[in-house]
Amino acid sequence: MVGSTVLVAMTLSSTAGRADERKACVEAADSGQSLRDQGKLVEARDSFVKCAREVCPGVVSHQCATWLSDVDLQIATISVRVTDGSGKDLIDVGVWIDGVSTPSAADGRALSINPGVHRFRFTHGIDTVEQEVVIRG
Repeated sequence: MVGSTVLVAMTLSSTAGRADERKACVEAADSGQSLRDQGKLVEARDSFVKCAREVCPGVVSHQCATWLSDVDLQIATISVRVTDGSGKDLIDVGVWIDGVSTPSAADGRALSINPGVHRFRFTHGIDTVEQEVVIRG
């Protein structure tokens, strides 16, 4: 009798876990659409990745995969290059985008960024430069 009780408990736990995953998938799909409509494409992409997984219901997963492909085409990427007065690359540079420290921005790798106006701040030693830039997707 104890063996069957454990089996029933494991089955109920498994069913509840799947229901929680499905709920999370639907919430990620809803959130992704809302973020996309607000122009927050990078954040929308993260949501669509979550709801495009195989553990999500087929129709949700399929639609999220489509939205993910669409958003990927619209997200801009930038590479930051900071130079001194003679054009030499500066490596030890602090980079902030919209007030958020972005340590990897000056290492040459592409960064995903939402289209729109962004404020960049660069620091090197005691020097600071700020600039607003329009990013197009």
